Amino acid sequence: MKKIKLFEEFLNERTLQNTDIEEIVDDLNSQLRYASASANNKDSIVVYLDKNAADDRKTIDKIVKTYSNVISINRKESNNDTVVIDLNEGLKSTYDSNCAMLYFDFPVMQQIHKEISANDIYNSEKDGGFGLEDEPHCTLLYGLKPDVSLQQVKEKLKGFDFNECLAHNISLFENDEYDVLKFDIKGDNLHAANKTLCELPYSSDYPDYHPHMTVAYLKPGKGNKYLTILNAQEHSLKPLHIVYSMADGSKHIINL
Repeated sequence: MKKIKLFEEFLNERTLQNTDIEEIVDDLNSQLRYASASANNKDSIVVYLDKNAADDRKTIDKIVKTYSNVISINRKESNNDTVVIDLNEGLKSTYDSNCAMLYFDFPVMQQIHKEISANDIYNSEKDGGFGLEDEPHCTLLYGLKPDVSLQQVKEKLKGFDFNECLAHNISLFENDEYDVLKFDIKGDNLHAANKTLCELPYSSDYPDYHPHMTVAYLKPGKGNKYLTILNAQEHSLKPLHIVYSMADGSKHIINL
């Protein structure tokens, strides 16, 4: 695990601005004593792991999520002994609104994803986005105005206890572009938190709050068969933390 700690230190010390991928690879190779890294192409790095690969991949995922508010970095793919880290130098996604989300510890999501055929998965032609949802969460409120600060959201959510939640009622949102496969979510204080956050400046086209957890974005018409495959499944969910995703692309963790 030492190599992962060093990787975290490396990310903590720099951003990708004015840094080319060769320099990043050189720094990784000098910092990761028990791993080596090389450029896969102009915008990704392969990190070669030598032991404890499963634990290392989980740690890398956590680190990538932690630092994604600073740089555009994602774990692209992995196998037993390598991790591909996808980089977009100096680029971060921007959105129209801020969003508060409750994140869950839900390792079963990986097993559910194995039930989904790769040919059924929707990826945007524009940027390859959507696909399988690998960050299990339930939105508390989308549409908060960009000037709503992290501190304002923290104050509103202070004292809320979400306890164990339940994923149930596998179902779909359907439109012409894709099917959204999702579970409805039951849990203490989800509706209360939504109501409290609505006291802050926001706008939404959806007046009613329906807490849900997205499983995957699928090609149009491909979702119905998974309603049969996943029918009647219910899963307990352990809340981890709240993530406040801002319009500038930054993400901030609010501990429960």
